[in-house]
Amino acid sequence: MLLHGRVPIKPVAKVSNFEEFLGAYEANRSVLDVREDSSIGATPKLPKERSFRNRPMLLLFLLFMYICGGVCEAKRVHAYIVVNVQNGEILSKKNADKSCPPASLTKKMTLYLLFEAISTGRITFNTSLPVSARAAQQIPTKLHLREGNRISVKTAVEALIVKSANDAAVVIAEGLCGSVEQFVKKMNAKAKALGMHRTHFCNPSGVPDPKQKTTARDMAILARALFLRFPRFSNLFKLRSFDYNGRTYFTHNYLLNKFQGTNGIKTGYVYTSGYSVSTSASRYDASGQEFHFLAVVIGKNSSVERDNEAIGLLEPLFLKKRAVFYDANAAVLPCKSGIPLLNSRAIKCNQKKPIFIRAAICTNSGINLLLKQYVVRKKSYALLPQ
Repeated sequence: MLLHGRVPIKPVAKVSNFEEFLGAYEANRSVLDVREDSSIGATPKLPKERSFRNRPMLLLFLLFMYICGGVCEAKRVHAYIVVNVQNGEILSKKNADKSCPPASLTKKMTLYLLFEAISTGRITFNTSLPVSARAAQQIPTKLHLREGNRISVKTAVEALIVKSANDAAVVIAEGLCGSVEQFVKKMNAKAKALGMHRTHFCNPSGVPDPKQKTTARDMAILARALFLRFPRFSNLFKLRSFDYNGRTYFTHNYLLNKFQGTNGIKTGYVYTSGYSVSTSASRYDASGQEFHFLAVVIGKNSSVERDNEAIGLLEPLFLKKRAVFYDANAAVLPCKSGIPLLNSRAIKCNQKKPIFIRAAICTNSGINLLLKQYVVRKKSYALLPQ
């Protein structure tokens, strides 16, 4: 926040037209002219109406913010890619190889190297990592760790996935390699080994750096590698919250609550790239076959736009495969406008005991999922469309 004397100036939001720009100017013009009395603690006095000394400066500042805001937004790359996780097939894409800042999607590589160290036995989830001055000084979002403290690897992983904590990312980097610089070298070497040829990392958290870049395709390669290389850690990406130091932190990945079957992964935001997400979801068809799709969306103007685009990319794929079950042993009966389809058949679920299935949420496509189930001779059956 800017200050003139002791008087705070209202922060200038990005304006989309000149009328908003003039409105912001009028809202702030008198503040810069506030005078402070020479006595300590005196109440500032408003200037007389004829004072124009600082208004040109404010006008130039607001004009600069208006132009820069428009230029930065115009340079944002809107990109997406959808991949079949099981076979690597690219199902749809747009600007998938256009360069853009990775933001907090960078933390996927930090987690990859950490999971690799755990898998090889170098460290465990109970290993205690020290917090350095560099880690404590990171910009938000963060856990506000203090220099000299220690946190477990488990807490650091939860902080990266749920809170997207920049200080925890530096703690991991220094804990694994001794310094951020050495860790970044490993990040770039691993990116090259995975085939992420258009990616260059400069830090373990994704905080803005003009040299740090990636593409939607490279982020999809990394997300898929996380699932295939470390399947035993995949459930960590479904975390919705975690507790640390007497406080509960909640996830930024709202798709976990919005979109059935979501496996999580990572969200990101910096102003130059907009809102981004790398997400995956799994569902099953009537035979129990799993379909696992991954979407990377980059460059949206809000988290809502970002999430809606990811849903719009993934939902039709599942409907096309008739993969509407969220459990391999679950079965559902699609209906439109609340009217169940009458033409249906019964199949046996692969369980000896009756199963209880939770009602599904209506999808954006307008198709409701109505669950029907009954038990015959202690065997669980479910209704499916023919």
